[in-house]
Amino acid sequence: LYSTNFLSIIFWIFINTIVSHSSAIATDKEDFSNNNKEFNLIKKDKFNESEKIDVNNKTIPDKAALIETEKIIRDIFKTELKNTKSENKKTLAIKLIEQAKETQDDSNSQYICLKIAIDLAANAGDIKTTLEAIYELIDIFSVDTIIIKEMAFSKLAKSVKKEERIVIVQAFLTLTDDAIHLEKF
Repeated sequence: LYSTNFLSIIFWIFINTIVSHSSAIATDKEDFSNNNKEFNLIKKDKFNESEKIDVNNKTIPDKAALIETEKIIRDIFKTELKNTKSENKKTLAIKLIEQAKETQDDSNSQYICLKIAIDLAANAGDIKTTLEAIYELIDIFSVDTIIIKEMAFSKLAKSVKKEERIVIVQAFLTLTDDAIHLEKF
């Protein structure tokens, strides 16, 4: 089900983090504490993936409708989307998450806002906002959480600070455990 890219990314991050930067990770007690807080967010739903699919969750909207909605949303936020600074991506991601929460009657907009928020936050290296968008998407829609998380963590792996890479390694290991538990490999 998953490409060798998934395992390659886990291995690359693990080796790069542990071998090259292990002393930098463990030296700053505050950074380590922050990493543990973010890891606790990652593992908060460990082994509960099958329970996450709620019959009351919305189904993913029609692909054609999503394409149209995405064009509209990208047009509305075109100025903000052009800005490439990480802090601006994070701010827009938070704004889109809030927009999705407020938009109860438009599934297309909710879905697209959350998908764009995940991408923006992950590309900005913002673990907390990425996870917030992922969990919001999981709470609203019946989606494959393993795939959603794999894609987001892969993007995060490329954009997080070196000292935060251990959190991504832990996230991939937790995700791997979940995939094995659910027999989605």
